[in-house]
Amino acid sequence: MDYALSDMTYVAKETMDGLEKTGKELLEEKVKKINLDTFSIEEGVVTNAEALDRCKKIEQYSFEFTQLLILVRFFPRLHIISNSIFVGN
Repeated sequence: MDYALSDMTYVAKETMDGLEKTGKELLEEKVKKINLDTFSIEEGVVTNAEALDRCKKIEQYSFEFTQLLILVRFFPRLHIISNSIFVGN
């Protein structure tokens, strides 16, 4: 990153445009990971943007699963089958 863009006290249009450009470039780069056995940097298969999308989906599924657990906990007679909820005896 350009040093001029890292100055948080200088907010001008060119600085903001530069930060936006840098962010877009970072999203297009491949994910990098560190091998903890060798401490070498390895390039991943997906881009940073794809990895962020995957994290977003995982978070969404986790939230939905938590909601289902709460439903089942407080309404034990509910039966959840294929995205449908039935009330049983």
